[in-house]
Amino acid sequence: MLYIHIKRFVAKDVLMHVNQTVSATRAKTGSAGSSAPTTVHTDVTTHDATKRMPHVHLDVKSGVDCMEALKQDSSEDTLSTAAIGGGVAAAVIVVVVTAVAVFIYLRRRHRQPKHDGVQETPTIVESTFAPVYASVVRSGHAGSVYENTSSVKIHNAPITVRNPAYCNSSMQPHMPIDRSSKADEDTLEIDEWDNIARQNAIKFEENGGVYYNNDDKMKNLKKTITELIKLVSSNTMDYYEAEFKKLPYGLLKDYKVSQMTVNITKNRYKGIYPYDDHRIKVHGDHTDYINASSIDGYKRRNEYIATLGPMSKQLGDFGAFWKMVWQQNVEKIVMLTNLVEEGKDKCEQYWPDFGDSQTYGGIRVSCQIEDEYAEFTRRSFAIVKDRRTRTLTQLHFTSWPDKDIPEDVTSIIEFRQYVMHAQATLGGPIIVHCSAGVGRTGTYIAIDILTKEGEAEGAIDIPGCVLNMRQNRPNMVQTVGQYKYLHTAVVYALTNDVPPVAGTTFQAYMDTTSKDKIFNMFKHVQDMKTYGLLDVSEAVEKNAKRADKNRDGADIPGDEFRLRLHLNRRPGSSDYINAVFVSSFKTKNKYVLAQTPLPNTVVDFITMLVQTECSCIVDFEPSTMRNGNIGEYLPADNQVLKIGVFNLRCSRPEANSYRIKRTMTIEHRANKRNAELSLTHLEFTDWDMEEPVPKSPLDYRRFISEVDAVTASTNSDKPVVLHCWDGASKCGLFCVVANLLQKMALEHEVSVVNAVRTVKTRRKGAIPNLEQFQFCHDCVLDYVQNVNIYANVAAELSDC
Repeated sequence: MLYIHIKRFVAKDVLMHVNQTVSATRAKTGSAGSSAPTTVHTDVTTHDATKRMPHVHLDVKSGVDCMEALKQDSSEDTLSTAAIGGGVAAAVIVVVVTAVAVFIYLRRRHRQPKHDGVQETPTIVESTFAPVYASVVRSGHAGSVYENTSSVKIHNAPITVRNPAYCNSSMQPHMPIDRSSKADEDTLEIDEWDNIARQNAIKFEENGGVYYNNDDKMKNLKKTITELIKLVSSNTMDYYEAEFKKLPYGLLKDYKVSQMTVNITKNRYKGIYPYDDHRIKVHGDHTDYINASSIDGYKRRNEYIATLGPMSKQLGDFGAFWKMVWQQNVEKIVMLTNLVEEGKDKCEQYWPDFGDSQTYGGIRVSCQIEDEYAEFTRRSFAIVKDRRTRTLTQLHFTSWPDKDIPEDVTSIIEFRQYVMHAQATLGGPIIVHCSAGVGRTGTYIAIDILTKEGEAEGAIDIPGCVLNMRQNRPNMVQTVGQYKYLHTAVVYALTNDVPPVAGTTFQAYMDTTSKDKIFNMFKHVQDMKTYGLLDVSEAVEKNAKRADKNRDGADIPGDEFRLRLHLNRRPGSSDYINAVFVSSFKTKNKYVLAQTPLPNTVVDFITMLVQTECSCIVDFEPSTMRNGNIGEYLPADNQVLKIGVFNLRCSRPEANSYRIKRTMTIEHRANKRNAELSLTHLEFTDWDMEEPVPKSPLDYRRFISEVDAVTASTNSDKPVVLHCWDGASKCGLFCVVANLLQKMALEHEVSVVNAVRTVKTRRKGAIPNLEQFQFCHDCVLDYVQNVNIYANVAAELSDC
């Protein structure tokens, strides 16, 4: 808009002439879309457009839309200047105004009208079928290049989003902020990964990098599932780095509302702001702003809300967050961060404790259910407003480290299944958040979108998906590690054609599943090149050289999940022991899978028991068949066995058809408190050494139940140590079956393939043969059959 102010002494006929000239110009250019008429007023002012920044200092009244506030501010931003006297000055001004009008006329013939106030471009297209691709066209300075486009520069260049059905916006990026607003922005935190990504993007541009941009080019990147499998199995990290750099990074569209004085403190990280055209509005506060963005899903608009991890510094009492939940009809929250990671606050607890209630912004929230598992926590809330009650489910994934990726894709794929199965009836979006609401958040949303696309179409476009999300919220999928993880997770989700099987249908599943099908599932698991995504090859190679600590044929661990010895450790000595932590379904790092000790590693083995305050030992080496290559740690009845600084004693054994039970006491002589560790030793005897599997699924289940009972009666947070000849083959079977039984009891469905893969992530030698893979199924079937028998008997008794 053009506002020109002229002193009152200017002749009326001169003013009339100027106004008529401008009016005629407006009529010719058809500028009816402007928010206010162009007017010549009687005060002269200067307006330096290059210094006008969107960080607006406003006193926004309750309920006022931030966009309207910005318009009001731009219309009131006038300054007085010194008077210009006489007819000469009036004549000069007439000439100036006429020249400006002509300039506007010529400019508007070649450009679309530009609004001085911020206009929110609507992005909610009333169609449930959203295209999968969008492209960004930047125009401006020479520099980096987009494929099939002219040479352009990324930062502070005009942007047009082509593909109007997806993002119908034509916007200018945020103008440079002057010092007054920058001071406020500089109070925000710097997200470490965002800072690294920005530096990489700058280097990429400076080196003349070529960005993905053209619609046709993006469509050509769509790959069938078969092509994607080959791509993921054959490409190195260099490939993912090269591809990831081609995705435009940074703030691509207007984000002026986030920079208003009343809103700037509601942001946490500098440079991570919602775009004006995709921000979520929260009504009922002094501002409608919250750092949250609507994200389009697969053929569904606004399927997700990506937002910051709530913190009281930005949200006060979290009232704005819960108002957003209520106003947007949210019934599911996906939380992908822990409250504290590596000593840094990532998110605050924005919900009440289990069994408690709290009011946030006039909304009563009660935590009714809280189920904690090894990799996630599920909470259920009753939320009440104006006597209306809704149910909200929060799925909190606790196994995604901030500076890394989950150890395997199985956990996030199963977690996604829990999100999908959570009840929802209102049709609102799913809130997804981590800390900054872009990295882990973007990766999870992309996994969900691409899995749906692959299931529906048999082909997916991963770069196109990420580019589209970045049109909704900046920097979605933040690191190349996350980008690679996204590929691997989607491949596994689309190729694992054995979904979880419910307990009620497991019998029918086994009856209709052929031996060839079982074999193909086993081969699929065994053929996977790597079970974890972490690069452990160097650590495995290093640990394999410890010939004095590893038995020939033993499973060699990496260092990521290996138990490290520190008790009684001498300076310069190694912390190595062939033992790794493995989680149960319910408890993180519940089991320690160890190699049966060698004669020279018995001291290390006993040290491990004392250091971990082990609650139970599960022994798969029959005491009657031990040879000279096994280190003995069981003393004779009522005898004391001295091993290093430890004294060991055992009670008389108690035996049944499948195990021998002992109570072991370990005295640590170097401990000044002279404390003793008492634990249960269970030796499994129902497994012939020549056979690949135990004799009976029923007795094996009973043995697992007895181990569970021992840990439940002692201290359940202390680990169970299992040991076998190679540290993997027999111990691994125990963990897989125990996890399957526990999950069936709690969740009433299981996937044997997923359970096997989860354990093999840490012990690659687990489930080494088809017989053990079949035995896993047999144990679940035996459990289901017996549960059904007990249920039928209970029903019959209740009828009596």
